[in-house]
Amino acid sequence: MTDRLRLTILGCGSSPGTPRITGDWGNCDPDNPRNRRT
Repeated sequence: MTDRLRLTILGCGSSPGTPRITGDWGNCDPDNPRNRRT
């Protein structure tokens, strides 16, 4: 018998206009206060 685990990671994909883990902001302007979350 083999045990299996299925893991789904949500929210990890990149889309245009969102900051990436590499520091690239894409089309998103980091100087716009609406693009900062607190």
